[in-house]
Amino acid sequence: AQTLRAVLAEDTRFLACVLDAFGALVLEEETLAEVCETVMGAVGAANVEDLPVVIRFLLQHMTPSNAKPTLLALRTGMPLDLLGSTAVVAAPVAAGLASARQASGEALVL
Repeated sequence: AQTLRAVLAEDTRFLACVLDAFGALVLEEETLAEVCETVMGAVGAANVEDLPVVIRFLLQHMTPSNAKPTLLALRTGMPLDLLGSTAVVAAPVAAGLASARQASGEALVL
């Protein structure tokens, strides 16, 4: 777990892979809390393609004690231009394009 945390802290390009690996591990509560804090700090540096994995990981491991900081990290860490792209995707969806329907499922607004 420490090695994965070091990789996560060193380079965010591997964020999705590292989070998948963490999801397969059984971690102690204290270690999991440290990992969640590290991931919360990496939300702003995450690629848009990795955001679904990051959000899923944080929400699956959210506890009553870390719910507020987790949601705050997601709200403040996600790029605002991601929110603007939902309006662009919504117009073709109204026109009935199948590919746009698939893309609209990728947009997430908290």
